[in-house]
Amino acid sequence: DRVEALISRLKKGILPDANGGRPRYGTSTVRKHVFLIRRYHAVWRLLNSDEILSAVKILQQLALEKANREEAARELEQKMEEERLRVERELVQAEEIERVRRREEEDELRRIAEAREASARLEAERDRALQSSVRLGVEGMKHSLEILKKNTVGLEGQDDIQAMVSAEEYRNALCSLHKLVEQMVKHPEEEKYRRIRSYHEGFLMDIGRFEGGIEFLIATGFFFTMVEGIKSLVCREPNLETQLDAWSAWYDRLKLAITILDEEIAKQS
Repeated sequence: DRVEALISRLKKGILPDANGGRPRYGTSTVRKHVFLIRRYHAVWRLLNSDEILSAVKILQQLALEKANREEAARELEQKMEEERLRVERELVQAEEIERVRRREEEDELRRIAEAREASARLEAERDRALQSSVRLGVEGMKHSLEILKKNTVGLEGQDDIQAMVSAEEYRNALCSLHKLVEQMVKHPEEEKYRRIRSYHEGFLMDIGRFEGGIEFLIATGFFFTMVEGIKSLVCREPNLETQLDAWSAWYDRLKLAITILDEEIAKQS
């Protein structure tokens, strides 16, 4: 609008004066005005041509597409940033959950270890008490067999079938003890016959589960100790060369144990 107003004034400037019939401006100025007016119309025609309008539309479309791409890029960047922040939050949460889990697991493992240690100490105290309560030798062996018998065939309130089972358990315990001691007498130098794993399934089934069974072994010379991290009953052999008297007493005690067991087994026949 401002350009058109300016052109309108230029046109008026080159027209003759209404009073005298002469142009308002000189020839040189009129030429300039005419040149500007022609240039204006040429540009106007050019700008309003189909080619220019099409080009303008294309440029507008390109500009719009560029703006859309830039907006889409900004939105994508924003979404990526939001996703990055979300992932970071989840990682932090996951790390915290893992720290809590590890701490709880460590606490639980520590409690379990403490409970095991306490249980092991209590068991060791019971073993020491049991060890000290049994007399070494014939008196202790006979007393242990009395306890073993009382806790098998001597149980009150048994019917005939239970009594038969108990009698068989007692005889089996006697025979198992006899086999253990007999192997030691036959092979006193063999350490494997002088070591029993306390929690061995066969030992527990035949001897260890009955009160009096372990006591008999203690009276024979066995004691509790840890062997390669396993609780065991061990009967240590004195050195034959340097401790002949002790070795003889040890070996005689084993033979006495066999004699006592033979006598008790004979009673059950």
